[in-house]
Parts: sequence; structure tokens; C-alpha cells
Amino acid sequence: GAVESGRRGASLAEEDLEDLGIRLQLAPAERAGDEGAPGISTLLRIVEDSGAVAVIGLSGPEATLAAAHALEQRQVLLVVPDSTSALLGGIGRWIFRLCPSDRAQAELLASHALRRGYRRVGMLYSLDDSGKGLAAAFSRAFARGGGEISLAVGHAPGVDSPGEDLVAALEALRRSRPDALLLATRTTDLARRPGSLLLTQP
Repeated sequence: GAVESGRRGASLAEEDLEDLGIRLQLAPAERAGDEGAPGISTLLRIVEDSGAVAVIGLSGPEATLAAAHALEQRQVLLVVPDSTSALLGGIGRWIFRLCPSDRAQAELLASHALRRGYRRVGMLYSLDDSGKGLAAAFSRAFARGGGEISLAVGHAPGVDSPGEDLVAALEALRRSRPDALLLATRTTDLARRPGSLLLTQP
């Protein structure tokens, strides 16, 4: 999971820095920033109690944005490895997003699709900030290059509706006869849903 991978990454960074003669003390916060306002309060208390100078990674765009504003005010570095939200770009000089924005990813994907000769693309996207942002930016960039969206279908994020049946949506996408299919969604969420096997069938 995200917590375990974050812990492993932090441990590797600690080892690498020690090899360079830099001592680093880690203060694991588990999922302190993940539950909205109460979680952010917990995170800030950990930062203040430990004297932390940096926070690395949080889960979810809402928690990340809330924490970013609070940490910017306290001049505590926030490194965000996996959020694509463009809103992180203008918060301040203490916030660093490592992942390209939805717009940058979408423009690259659209350019690649057009170079491959795809002129009609179907889209299945998650109805969260990331899925909607990627789908909208891809649609604009693809249309500018002469491409057409054969059909775009949104679905509830997996955490909100894990049993949602996607059979009808995927059948509709297949009937729209796209050259390619863009999945602006978490594949782990998608794999748990009825109908996901249709993605692998001709």
C-alpha cells in the first residue's frame, strides 16, 4: 500500500543520505493527513512535536492541498510524489510536486496517440479531480490535433462505489469503435469491478 511504499522510500533516502554523511531522523506519521481537517490537525501536531523540517507524501488530493497550505504557512517543506493537481503549483516555495500535472500528462498522451495514427479515442475516467482533469485536458489536446473522442464515460471512484457494474459502459465504449481507449482511472479500482474483463476482449 501507499503507507508501506512511503516507508520503504523514506528508509532508502535515509540510507543514501547517511552514506553522504547527512543524518536524517524520520518521524512516521502513518496516514495522519488523510482524513480531512482532523487528519491535518494530527499531521501539524506531529510536525510541531518532532520539529520536522519536511513532510513527504500524503494520500488523496484534498488532504494534500489542505496540508500544503498549512505547511507553506509554517515554512515546512512538502514533497508530493504522486499528486497531479495543478493547484499545487501556485501555493508557494515550500511545496514541490514531483509528478507532472494532469494537463502535461494529457498533452503528452494526446500527442503520442496522434503520432500513432489514432484518430478516434474512447475514454473511461474516474469522477474524481484527477480523472476528470486528465480526461478534459486530453480531449482538448486531442481535438486540437484533429482527433475525435468517440465516447467518454465517467464512473464513481472505487472507494465510493466498489461494486459498480461497468459492463454497460464498456459495451458502449466498444460500440463507439475507437482506435484506442484511454483509461483515466486507477486500474486497481477497475480490476475489482464487474465487467472489467471486457477491457481485454476483442
